Amino acid sequence: MHQKFKIDMKKATHHLFKKHIITVYADDKKGLLNQLLMIINRKSYEVCSLNVSRTDMHDVVIIALEVMLPPADVYFIIQKMNNIIEVYKTISHLAEETQLLRIGQYRVAKDHLSQVVYSLHRYGATITEILDDSFIIQRTGTAYDLNELLNFLDGEHLLSYCSSALISGRSLISVDEYFVSA
Repeated sequence: MHQKFKIDMKKATHHLFKKHIITVYADDKKGLLNQLLMIINRKSYEVCSLNVSRTDMHDVVIIALEVMLPPADVYFIIQKMNNIIEVYKTISHLAEETQLLRIGQYRVAKDHLSQVVYSLHRYGATITEILDDSFIIQRTGTAYDLNELLNFLDGEHLLSYCSSALISGRSLISVDEYFVSA
């Protein structure tokens, strides 16, 4: 009977959490992603998206994490990530302060092609692949942009959909900023 009134503090304080983009510049080494996620998972913070991208520098990757965090914890998480030997630099900013672009891919039944093809330009989307029974549409844009196309395509002909996060333009830094001089 007492369990009925038990309050989940994480849910009760979830409205205090904000979506942050944490960008990590690091050497590409086995176990790095695990170390970064352990820092986030220790307090059971929600990872909304994760992206690992190669850079033009040999063995340097950019890892972008979209994470729900209380603002008071951001500094400490950044410091813990910066303490990992492979990490050159970690930066963070609020997701609401930047435009985070994503790639959306939509798989649509082939018999719906003629009904969709003429509307794709309005959404800035293109057909990237035609399969035996379906075709793939791709669009780059904000979450709002991708949902707009998803709503247009929604119905029995939409076979599947997924989106992946890209690096925020604010997260790109110059090569000189990768390394901290001693």
